[in-house]
Amino acid sequence: MRGGWAGGQNYLNCWMSRISRRKFIGLASASAVAFEAGSASAGKARAYAGKVGLQLYSVRDEMNRDAAGTLRKIKEIGYRQVEHAGYWKGKFYGFPAKEFATLLAGIGLEMPSGHVAIQAADYDDGSKEWSADWREALESAATAGQRYLITPGFPEPWRKDKDTVLRYLEVFNSCGAFCRTLGVKFGYHNHTMEFDRIYDGASLYELLLQHTDPSLVALQLDVGLLYAAGVSPQAMIREHAGRFELMHVKDEFRKPGGGERGQGYESTVLGNGELKLAKIVRMGRDTGGVKYFFVEQETFQGLAELECARKDYLFMQKLL
Repeated sequence: MRGGWAGGQNYLNCWMSRISRRKFIGLASASAVAFEAGSASAGKARAYAGKVGLQLYSVRDEMNRDAAGTLRKIKEIGYRQVEHAGYWKGKFYGFPAKEFATLLAGIGLEMPSGHVAIQAADYDDGSKEWSADWREALESAATAGQRYLITPGFPEPWRKDKDTVLRYLEVFNSCGAFCRTLGVKFGYHNHTMEFDRIYDGASLYELLLQHTDPSLVALQLDVGLLYAAGVSPQAMIREHAGRFELMHVKDEFRKPGGGERGQGYESTVLGNGELKLAKIVRMGRDTGGVKYFFVEQETFQGLAELECARKDYLFMQKLL
């Protein structure tokens, strides 16, 4: 299957009788800067209000049972955006791209992004051409109105050594240019495997950051999986400010053998895990460059998928 798997104001009280005019001007200027920064943060919060998205892998069983009905329930919860993880040969959850776009519009949902796993067979080194499958995925994304086409993985044959990694990171840049011809931006979503192996002192993710063109390759930061890989999401956002156009907001708790690769963590309802999500989300909003936040929950601890989606939405409303 090809489917892959989102201030305060500082106040200055000046007593002219006790400070010099020069000091007052200096303090007033500093206050103005702080006020503008706080206002900018508040403005960003207003811009995100009500636009939290849901990665549909979070409700995968419900989508497989009744896609249209599940989308309506997602809208009733309050979500306005979704990100698909159910593409297969020109269809989204069984619907042709145009029909799925019409369905979403009728419900009142947008789908700015979606996941399709790029395969090694999708690029021919000899001809430098993309496969018919990948072209169809791109055309379907454009037809469905997506702004981003995200691959949630780096094919294993492309990871064998540093030279191979660097060659295919340039292919990623080429893919970005190819996607742009249809008005879609190519992107990459991390898991934990990007940190498994070190290539001359750098992880695969570090190489990706260094060798992909931000104008051609967007990064979708999955903060839960980053944390499970032993990397601080706060430090990543701080060190690469402005680089992450999309975020998967995910919470994790320690569980021996848990996780999709047995990394020892399992996802849970937002706020129930170990991540400092309030700080992470606000850093992503204010300095990380994040335009789209998508909630993703992969495991449910006995709760229903849609109930978790509701709890996750309420949590996000407190942050944005």
